Amino acid sequence: MKKSGCGGILSLAFAALFLLVSSGCRRVENTVWAEFCNIPADGWDPIHVYSLQPWPIDSIVHPEDRFDIALGCRFRTGDHPRFLHLSYSLSLEDSILKSDTVTLELLPPPNRPGGHGAYAVYEVIDTVMRNIELHPGTTLDLRNLTNPAQTAGILEIGARLSLSGHREEKWWDFSTIRTLSL
Repeated sequence: MKKSGCGGILSLAFAALFLLVSSGCRRVENTVWAEFCNIPADGWDPIHVYSLQPWPIDSIVHPEDRFDIALGCRFRTGDHPRFLHLSYSLSLEDSILKSDTVTLELLPPPNRPGGHGAYAVYEVIDTVMRNIELHPGTTLDLRNLTNPAQTAGILEIGARLSLSGHREEKWWDFSTIRTLSL
């Protein structure tokens, strides 16, 4: 009696489905939050401050998790400044935790757009804080220090929050298993 080949195909299909489902549960990248704000077409007025609330969207945040904050700029090629000078401050309630300035280089030599991009839109990101502890209610304020007329080609400004270092991901934590005494 000849066996049908459907058993092998069915097993292969279940194995592929298992791999697909299990790979969807893994964190691909350490980014847990990102937010970008639109810049007006005529440029970013230094009076306007963009306030962001960097807090992980992921519901599985451990108390020992520490984060990196990166500031980013999305711009069109051709009509943007060579540099974008920013001031940022990180605060919790009424106290400022950190305040500094950063320069994002949008057009490094040899006059090609920096960062990554496609279809004439590029993004430059620079990590400004590493290994920091965050609490709910933390605010990140971004201010423009560049001439507003020179920011006309900038599309968005924002920030990205990612896990600092490497958190070991476990499929199952066997240390939490207790044995029962009968």
